[in-house]
Amino acid sequence: MPSEPSWRLKIARAEHHFEDLRGAVERYRQGHHYRAVCPNPPRQPTHWRFVLEITKPPDPQIAIVLGDVLFNIRSALDHVAVALAPKNRKGDAGFPILDVPNDASSEPFERMTRGMPPAAVAIIDAEQPYNLTNRAPKARPDSIDALYSLSALQNADKHRSLAVIVPGISLPTVRILWDEESLGITSPRYLDAGAELVRWSEIGNRIRYEDVRVEVSGTSHVSVNVSAGDDYELLPVAGGILGRVRDRVIPSLEPFVRT
Repeated sequence: MPSEPSWRLKIARAEHHFEDLRGAVERYRQGHHYRAVCPNPPRQPTHWRFVLEITKPPDPQIAIVLGDVLFNIRSALDHVAVALAPKNRKGDAGFPILDVPNDASSEPFERMTRGMPPAAVAIIDAEQPYNLTNRAPKARPDSIDALYSLSALQNADKHRSLAVIVPGISLPTVRILWDEESLGITSPRYLDAGAELVRWSEIGNRIRYEDVRVEVSGTSHVSVNVSAGDDYELLPVAGGILGRVRDRVIPSLEPFVRT
């Protein structure tokens, strides 16, 4: 018999995969896979502009490791849910994650939680993504947002559409160099790929394109894409889901586990 219940072992495995995920993201970031480029040769030699270009996408294995994190978190929730159910209901028990309320249109919730202690069912109900209805994004409780994200990312992973991308960089620093001169330019806290870094008019000199060099540095914003316009910053969202399930959801349900 394992010294820990199965859901805790699943969480421990998710933590192991999360550390692998963190390492893979940091290795990519250390590669500095972006640069400043002049998209088109200027018609006038002194009228140039430079934009941000991402030069290499993240390793596809990052998405695979993320899938492993999500799978083990989801399994942990199902394992503790089964432990809440009476013996004659364990075959149908599970931890529902639903976008519609617990009413006649949400039969899975009732089927998966039938026979569980009412207090445990209330905790599971409070975690459901359908509680996001009519809430502004900034008002989302961490609990709801975590399972909403878990559901969205796992569904994408099941359909092979989970893609790790770099939409831009954060904390950018731009430096323009020419002859023996240089100039640093303050940039926004985040820049999308393709965003303009600098143009000739910003430094007040008529420096020729062939004489100028533009450098950019920052932190690659490694994100996971679920659908058009729906990106999550990878490490914060994965770490947030893991932390919420490990530190709040599972501990709140364990007192109701049937021995």
